[in-house]
Amino acid sequence: MAHDVFISHSSVDKPAADAVCAALEAKGVRCWIAPRDIKPSESWAAAIVAAIRGAQIILLVFSQNAHDSEQVRREVELAASAAKQILVLCVEDSISHRALTVSTPHWLDAATPPFEAHLEKLVVQCRRLLGRPDRGPAWRDERRQVKIASIAVVIVILGVGVGVAEGFWRSSPPRSASQSELSTTTLVPTTSATQSVGVEPRAQIVQLTGSWSDDGFHRAVRDRDINIVNLYLQSGMRATTLFDGASVILYGFQGLPQNGDPVELLKTFQAAGFHVDEQLEDSYLMEKLSNAGPRSMLPMPFKSPLAPKGYDGGNGGRFVGSLLFWIVQRSTWVGTDEDNGVMKYLVDQGADCKVPLAFLDFHNMVDLPQYQLMKSCAK
Repeated sequence: MAHDVFISHSSVDKPAADAVCAALEAKGVRCWIAPRDIKPSESWAAAIVAAIRGAQIILLVFSQNAHDSEQVRREVELAASAAKQILVLCVEDSISHRALTVSTPHWLDAATPPFEAHLEKLVVQCRRLLGRPDRGPAWRDERRQVKIASIAVVIVILGVGVGVAEGFWRSSPPRSASQSELSTTTLVPTTSATQSVGVEPRAQIVQLTGSWSDDGFHRAVRDRDINIVNLYLQSGMRATTLFDGASVILYGFQGLPQNGDPVELLKTFQAAGFHVDEQLEDSYLMEKLSNAGPRSMLPMPFKSPLAPKGYDGGNGGRFVGSLLFWIVQRSTWVGTDEDNGVMKYLVDQGADCKVPLAFLDFHNMVDLPQYQLMKSCAK
């Protein structure tokens, strides 16, 4: 597919690069970014050479990581030799000062938060250079000046030698363009750069929240932010992903006042493949929620043939079991009216009630409404 912008970046800075890509494409600026746009059977080097040649703008996501990357250096050398317009988006404060003395219209400083505001400016600049906004009388001259200045400034920033930039095509006897470029630009993907799973959802998360992280996923679940949770699940996170020793889905059902709809949150996890009887674990959250605090007897002892394998009740114990079992146990000492709706939904979805029923029987909690619900569905 034809593209307008080639995004050059260190694989370490991929979250920022993905956010840049998402922001530009949301405004109709077509981007090429590795590894997303490299076909499985395609040569990495050949794909990048062709992508740089086919782009109108080379966008460098600049940081210390990019500065130190041989791969980024080669991409910039190739772009400079091809006289491409090069825009620099500096995403790291400590590195931005290297070029503060360079006054060119292609430099955008995005080191200070919020990142989203800088992305908006970047979109405007890219569309301007692509000739899509209204053109003033001096537009063509200004665009030519930007192209020349871009090459000069990248030579300064990355330390690309002037001889290399000017003599890039003269380093060997004449050959076909693709052979010459590939011999000079040997690009080897790093392990992290080749993992393309969830690129688009990650980009959207970064654009919406500023970062992609385990803690960000935990906060989204805790706050029942369905849209963000869904994006995290699309990017590879799971209900069983551990955060502070507890399966992350549990943070959405703490028995405390929380935002959002708990059943809708559960449906979001189900849509991503979560099964209602999937085994979760917790060696932290249940005890944290207890009024007794640390050294409490949570999870509670449970001696039964139906006790899940790995379940260890008592001080310093470890819960293992289904979401229904966890909510039933937690709700015996702390809970809200929401628990009833969630438990009924899980029962309607076919969750196994025998284990939580055996647990309530073991502790002689036969007078609780949870017991009646478990007993009715376990028949």
